[in-house]
Amino acid sequence: MAAARNFADFSLTFARQDGAVVVGIIGELDHSTAAVLGRRLHDLLEDQGNLAVVLDLADMTFVDSSGLSVFVTAFRHLRERGGKLVLRRPSASTTKVFEITGLHRVLPIQELEPTLAPGPR
Repeated sequence: MAAARNFADFSLTFARQDGAVVVGIIGELDHSTAAVLGRRLHDLLEDQGNLAVVLDLADMTFVDSSGLSVFVTAFRHLRERGGKLVLRRPSASTTKVFEITGLHRVLPIQELEPTLAPGPR
C-alpha cells in the first residue's frame, strides 16, 4: 500500500482489493487523528461513492472512543447505502476494546484478509 497523509506517529495507506478500498491505519487513532480518518472516510464514501471499505487495523497501536466513533459512523453510513465495512486484523488489545465496548457484536471484524463485495451485512 502506498502511504498517504501523515500526522506525527499516524498515517493512512490506501489500496484497492477485490472491489473494496483498503485503508491501512498505522499508529495511534485518538481524538486528533480520528478527525483525519473521519475526513478521509467521508471523502471515500460521500465524494467517491465507495460501497466496500476494509479498515486494516494490523498496524494500529491504540484506539480511543473518538476512533471507535469513526468506525461506527462509517459502518452506519455504508449499511444505509447497501455497502459494507469490515475491520481487518485487529491486535489483541484492540480486540479487547471491541469486546469491552460491545462493538464486536456490531462491527464486522475479520482476522484474515476478507473477500468483499458491496451489499448488506
